Amino acid sequence: MGNIDREFFFNEVRKRPFGGSLLPTHVTGCNAIIDYWEEKYPDKSDRWLAYLLGTTYHETAHTMEAISEYGGAAYFNERYGPGTPVGRVLGNTQPGDGNLFHGRGFVQLTGRANYTDWKRRLGVDIVSHPERVLDQDIATRILMEGSIKGTFTGVKVGNYLTNSKNDWYHCRQVINRLDKAQHIANLGKQFWGAISYTDEGQVGQAKHRPILREGADGEDVRFLQRYLGVSTDGEFGPMTEHVVIAFQADKGLSADGVVGRNTWTKLLGKTAIRDTVIDSDVTEDTQIAVGDRPLVRFGSRSDYVKELQRLLELTDDGVFGPNTLDTVMQFQADNNLQADGIVGAITWTALLNQ
Repeated sequence: MGNIDREFFFNEVRKRPFGGSLLPTHVTGCNAIIDYWEEKYPDKSDRWLAYLLGTTYHETAHTMEAISEYGGAAYFNERYGPGTPVGRVLGNTQPGDGNLFHGRGFVQLTGRANYTDWKRRLGVDIVSHPERVLDQDIATRILMEGSIKGTFTGVKVGNYLTNSKNDWYHCRQVINRLDKAQHIANLGKQFWGAISYTDEGQVGQAKHRPILREGADGEDVRFLQRYLGVSTDGEFGPMTEHVVIAFQADKGLSADGVVGRNTWTKLLGKTAIRDTVIDSDVTEDTQIAVGDRPLVRFGSRSDYVKELQRLLELTDDGVFGPNTLDTVMQFQADNNLQADGIVGAITWTALLNQ
């Protein structure tokens, strides 16, 4: 596996889950976690990395900083004190332990027993100095090693995300039973959708992407829609199915509207349509020009698409979306051309001579 494409990663997570803007702390925290992953676990499933990024996003209140649990001494001692049920589970045995060992870090490490365990694992005295869990390097190591080795609850991230299992929901049990399980599963999938490699894009994800068809919904559909260039509403409706069928026909696949491994592989390959593709990026084997006009298709974005739209008497926004696709296919059918929605030399010629 090559290095993670950081530029692509941050361009994607800026949109989701960070809502359009990245703070320096977001970048620093993500980089620390990815750096550790690339050094220690590059041969493991990058779904693990994505899930732990999603966990960190949730546990740090979206900051991606190692933070302390919100609350004061009285609150922590009342909640985690040695005389409480939770305190006993956490191994708090002395007065004040509830406050002293409240949640800290990327996963909110809590309780004397956990701090004592990690003192041994780290070789750092975080029992006498629990504030050291807020150190980014220590917080990163606890997050990664604890989740991968199963030190927090006895189960590992690798119990749920394997070659044969894609259980994002129950993966929450690695940290905290099923609290906010679906929310964190969705966050993990958003981060996973941003993990691309400098040498192979995202094609390696194809074998783990679920089979999708009309009626499906959620983050997996939203990811699919991003690659298809349609509205990312997370609902696999008739329009999404229509575009899937057109894409499958273009790629020589069975045009059944069902997104399985073969369709994912084509979508996620290096030459697949991505929402960042512009016509100057079209590969040589698909470049068919009329004059200086390149081949354009669904997902293309450029001035050539604007020209195409003007010739079709459409709004010239430069984005080859569903409406442009439908109109191109209708034009091709009306002119006895192959109605595949791809504007190459023959379609350009017909358009320019109409």
